[in-house]
Amino acid sequence: MASNAVLADQFPSEQSSAIGGVDSNEIVVTATRSGAQSIQNVPISVTALNPEALQRQGNDALSDISRAVPGLFIQEQGGGQNKIVMRGINATSGINQTDTAENALVSVYLDDVPISIQGSTPDIRVYDLERVEFLRGPQGTLFGAGAMAGTVRYITRKPGLSSFEGSAEGSLATTRGGDNSYSVRGMINVPLVTDQLGLRVTAYRGKDGGYIDNVVGADNFNDLDMTQVRSIVRYQNQSNFTADLSYLYGNVDSSARSFAYDGLEEYEFQANNPSGLKDRFHIFNFAPQLEIGSITLFSSTSYISRKYTFFDSQEFFSAGLLGLDTPEAAALTVNDITDFTQEFRVTTDQSRPLRVQLGAFYERQTRHYDQSNVWPGLDSAFGIDSLDFFAEAPDQIFRSDTNTKTKQLAFFGEVAYSPVPALDLTAGLRYFDWSQHYTLLTAGLAGVDASGQPLTLAGDSKANGFNPRAAASYHVTDDVMIYAEAARGFRYGGINQVVPLDFCGPALAAQGLAAAPIDFGPDKLWSYTIGEKAQFLDRKVTLNVAAFLANWNDVQTRRNLDSCGYNFTENSGRIRSKGLEIESRVQPTDNLSLTASGSYTDAKTRDINPNIAPFAGARVPYFPKYIMSIGAEYEIPLKGTNLILQGDYTYRSSTGTRFNPADLGYRTIPASNVFNAAITLEADSFSVSLFAKNLTDEYVIQGIYNNAYPAIQPGDTLTVGRPRTVGLRVKKQF
Repeated sequence: MASNAVLADQFPSEQSSAIGGVDSNEIVVTATRSGAQSIQNVPISVTALNPEALQRQGNDALSDISRAVPGLFIQEQGGGQNKIVMRGINATSGINQTDTAENALVSVYLDDVPISIQGSTPDIRVYDLERVEFLRGPQGTLFGAGAMAGTVRYITRKPGLSSFEGSAEGSLATTRGGDNSYSVRGMINVPLVTDQLGLRVTAYRGKDGGYIDNVVGADNFNDLDMTQVRSIVRYQNQSNFTADLSYLYGNVDSSARSFAYDGLEEYEFQANNPSGLKDRFHIFNFAPQLEIGSITLFSSTSYISRKYTFFDSQEFFSAGLLGLDTPEAAALTVNDITDFTQEFRVTTDQSRPLRVQLGAFYERQTRHYDQSNVWPGLDSAFGIDSLDFFAEAPDQIFRSDTNTKTKQLAFFGEVAYSPVPALDLTAGLRYFDWSQHYTLLTAGLAGVDASGQPLTLAGDSKANGFNPRAAASYHVTDDVMIYAEAARGFRYGGINQVVPLDFCGPALAAQGLAAAPIDFGPDKLWSYTIGEKAQFLDRKVTLNVAAFLANWNDVQTRRNLDSCGYNFTENSGRIRSKGLEIESRVQPTDNLSLTASGSYTDAKTRDINPNIAPFAGARVPYFPKYIMSIGAEYEIPLKGTNLILQGDYTYRSSTGTRFNPADLGYRTIPASNVFNAAITLEADSFSVSLFAKNLTDEYVIQGIYNNAYPAIQPGDTLTVGRPRTVGLRVKKQF
């Protein structure tokens, strides 16, 4: 859970050097992909977090650091299984790992590599990063279809070419009622050829101790082990050419996710079978850049290979659906993904009145999704042989095999013009052409048609169109800017899993449907933002405010068939989200920083739609109306060292789990109040921190999945945050 004090680092702070002509007392971002700019001069709503300040508090994951970001909410299940929501642009209830149809609304980038997968973006640990950028609002012109609500960017540190350096860091923490956690990490930077060729390697190894007790198994059984290794080789000639070759390896192994049942004691779950996950990924990237006069040519070639596996215990599902006494009932889900992307960009001199950026983007992705549900005792209970229903093993009630091949080609450009130095006008456009070929097969008793044959489907989906953007900014003074922006966001459509009529016919009929739709169309969004970025009193006071209105049409929503375990995606109605985002910092003295941020988001349906809610004005699920964070950082100079005191408080208001409060499955996620603190003793090359997260030991509920079988299952399924955790971090630089 991030200290809001880290938000101070998006405002003026001490930086080691200037970048691209930007004053060294400013934090810089590359949010517009046209070079480094002061965050106060970028005419979009953006937050940049400093990893160094985050690490003092023992924060490693995106879910930790993002709590202080206004207009952002992350649904978590542990192990990097999260769904990122910005500005209330959300229409589905929680995370469904068996849903291959839902596409991301927020894009996530590692430098210039897109890594987003809805519900399961790789968990990049916060170490040896320049910063993490959060861009709110549609970024589709520069970042593509997955950026309809916003973009998150991890910006890595690049190799230094002139000097050898390194660091080693370790942390140990204890969680109230849970296991201990630890992490070790290191970085080494080696100039292989002085001023021309360098290598930078970082490594992370850690364990997040479990804190959920399995009442029929082990205590603290949701522990997580993670390994990550990142290497970057940089070549730079003496004048105008730079090339980076990078590789990231990640491996996650979790015994269970962060589930608890509300019918048991706090932090208790019941599972007779594994309910964890495994995730392994490889990310390669080659990024050369050439400067020719006033023109900069940039290329990014990337390849991702990823395989992640989920295990689910299904003893209550099998008992509730078919009345089986099968404690060993379980499901196994495997996603195997490869993704190749190529992007080219041409940028003109950004110091001139007329500035141009042109680019092209290509992506080819293959995805194999396999699901297997085995319920021991099924065959004997019903006097059947599952193999007769084309299962691959006895007692396999369901299996699915889904293959998709996706391609997209896009061309984009932005033109910025400054008729006078204080005024900037920007217009951008992206053309995209997207296609997907898919094959689906389901089998087993719950996956065949009325004649007992496997359900199969093959087909193609296509979409093309334009995403425009326009923006204007005006500097009233050197330290006060006002801006306005209009942008269109777009998300592709897709295909649904086949819903068998003989198995789910009654559930479909109960909702007035003869069959489930085979596919669904794209949805789109227009967003309008006005804002100001201002600094006063010799830049000791900073106040950034943005107001937005977003109209979302043909919204992709998920319909759940709870009684048979299936779901499908459809286009249903319109949603309007409007709100306000505020970030501020006050520095009364050189040693004291006070920060505050917050957002108000009012996201509701605009139609009477029985698929969502029988009235207009239903609030979107899983997004708090109010998010607020305040923090303080105080530095005490001592002889040869500095003592840094940090503290913060984050509030999130309650939110619903579905649109319609009258739905039997509607639940309210309670408001949360989280306090964090850290004390750091910092010398030239050594630091030690004592940190505490969730200081008041709040029982933080992050998600609720309603209980479809209350007579059998001990309550709703909750995803819950970590109890109070206290730890020690030591870092040595050399």
